[in-house]
Amino acid sequence: MTEHHPVFDKFEVFSSDTIPVDCHWGFLGEIQRKHYDTEVAIVLGLAPIEYAPGQLRYGNPPPLNEEYHEWIDVLEAAIAAQNCFTMIELGAGFGKWIGRGGLAVRLYHDHLPLKLIAVEAEPTHFQWLQQHLKDNGFEPESYELIEAAVDAQDGEVIFQIGDPGSDYGQSIVRDTTAVKSTKRVPAISLNRILSQLDKVDLIDLDIQGEEYRVLSSAIEALNAKVKRIHIGTHGEDIERDLRELFRNHGWYKLNDCACQKSQMTEWGMVSFGDGVQTWINPRLSQVEPTTTELNRLQWMLSELEKKEQQQWLDLQRLKQEKQTLETEQQTPKVAALEDRIAAMESSKFWKLRNTWFRIKRALGLKGE
Repeated sequence: MTEHHPVFDKFEVFSSDTIPVDCHWGFLGEIQRKHYDTEVAIVLGLAPIEYAPGQLRYGNPPPLNEEYHEWIDVLEAAIAAQNCFTMIELGAGFGKWIGRGGLAVRLYHDHLPLKLIAVEAEPTHFQWLQQHLKDNGFEPESYELIEAAVDAQDGEVIFQIGDPGSDYGQSIVRDTTAVKSTKRVPAISLNRILSQLDKVDLIDLDIQGEEYRVLSSAIEALNAKVKRIHIGTHGEDIERDLRELFRNHGWYKLNDCACQKSQMTEWGMVSFGDGVQTWINPRLSQVEPTTTELNRLQWMLSELEKKEQQQWLDLQRLKQEKQTLETEQQTPKVAALEDRIAAMESSKFWKLRNTWFRIKRALGLKGE
């Protein structure tokens, strides 16, 4: 495992002694008012350090948590931008990621034009979104803020509201009996948002279970216009449907971490609340074997190889046990073992074994 993703080395760690005491000071120099996410920050392990007025504060590199891949996607998209950086954040909250994307471009490319589009339906969060972009020095002509829920089609929906400082999980309400505070709000489709744009460097969305409906409804526009998508996922069925959707349309999967599970990454173990999927559109973004990607692939293969080796050992043990039982003429037990061996040898995991070794040989790695 590497210490951290190399994309972070391309950005300076900022320090300042003039940040108001009621604000966080972030890695890219972003200012974030503390009351925006008092409880969320603690859940993510981001409980703030208290500073005295005038005390030097550092924007430390992001910690290893469920947001780590999101940081990487935003920074890589910012670095790869050309001519103009266009980013869409759906379910934007107070605009944390749209702000980080804009700041990353400002730092890396200096004067590259920005087109930042953020969609948020919760009324207080939308007010904070407006304030957050002002706090971080974005000119009004560089962003468009849409107070609405994103849905598969334009119209109106019932939306959950309330608890803005401690809850960023508000969503479209399909069952009004299960939610106390709701409001009828405008709904805007992703197709409508994309219709005004030529190319999009990154879509970052966290829309609380609506991700497959929204993305599948706009897949043709996504194929034609969007380079990279970062998705916060909310359920195994949704994750499975998203994989099928993007694979069928030729997208390259960069990240796939299931929600509500812990998963080993290249940088260590991460516990995911929301899941993470990142998809890159090879029609618009060149997918090439950089050193970083090759190292990442080698790490993934090593993890798969450990599982394969254990599968192979288990299979050999079962075959040896079967031979012993045949010698002892324990026919019913032999039949049961034969079924287990056949199931293992025909499993999807086992069928992938030869593919893994072909990939390893292509990379020049040792293997069968």
